[in-house]
Amino acid sequence: MKRVTLYLFVILLCAGSAGAQLDTLYAEYFTGGTTSLNWFDPWTPGNTIGVQSVTGNPSGDGWVGKVSNELSGGGVGTALAGTINLTDYEVQAQVYTTVGTGIYHTLVARWDTTGAQQFYALRTDFDA
Repeated sequence: MKRVTLYLFVILLCAGSAGAQLDTLYAEYFTGGTTSLNWFDPWTPGNTIGVQSVTGNPSGDGWVGKVSNELSGGGVGTALAGTINLTDYEVQAQVYTTVGTGIYHTLVARWDTTGAQQFYALRTDFDA
């Protein structure tokens, strides 16, 4: 898949230690309407993530991260966090999507930005 249309995703990257205990490397909660991670975009230009107040979202605090085409300036809304040199990690996310037609909602993990643009993606398509 060369092109994935992304609308909303929140990525929490967690890297595990040798034992059963996991150390959290990256976590984003959008608390207070701000971001705490250094979000970036593989495309240029990249104003990739915004924070929006959404009443009734599952987090309970009223704030969500929003990724959309309007913020990225093109056909793909993308936001990445972390570093590309991580090799062994676990991803956990609470993803809140709005049900509608015309767009995909996707959570992407392990994106290879070194050339082939390969990744794992979990996608919902409500009008398929």
